[in-house]
Amino acid sequence: KLTLNLEGAPGPDGKTRTYMVNPQDACWIYPAADLTGVERLSVGFARLPFNFGFDAAHNAVVLHPPRGPVGELEVRQDTCLSDPIAVATLPAGPVGGRATLSVPLPARSGRHDLCFTFTSRGFDPFPALDWVQFCRFCRNGDGRFSCCPVRMAVSLAWS
Repeated sequence: KLTLNLEGAPGPDGKTRTYMVNPQDACWIYPAADLTGVERLSVGFARLPFNFGFDAAHNAVVLHPPRGPVGELEVRQDTCLSDPIAVATLPAGPVGGRATLSVPLPARSGRHDLCFTFTSRGFDPFPALDWVQFCRFCRNGDGRFSCCPVRMAVSLAWS
């Protein structure tokens, strides 16, 4: 297992972000997420260049094959080895770019770890998760329902 703290390219605001990654088999865990009432989640991610050379002890890189011609975000419940509960196709973008993606979640309740992985046909670019935001629908001041976001940076873990 290899943990790296990588700096991404500057965004539109001129600021850079730092991403915790395991380039051998990346999996990000959102621990004990309260999924009660969550109908949708959004993620922010970067497409980092894959500038890695591994020694013999670290020369195994896992690719999660995509279902179609481009990669996807996969969301799993409780472990990175379970079947995905949500899958969304990644939008097009350049190496070094940042993007956001929104995906509906099936109804769940209670606290569960969520595992986020990316699928691809190759190593470059290397998607790195930045943040996750849950959308629970709640009443706003005028009585209508709207998204009440809950946002959290994710910690890196492996299963």
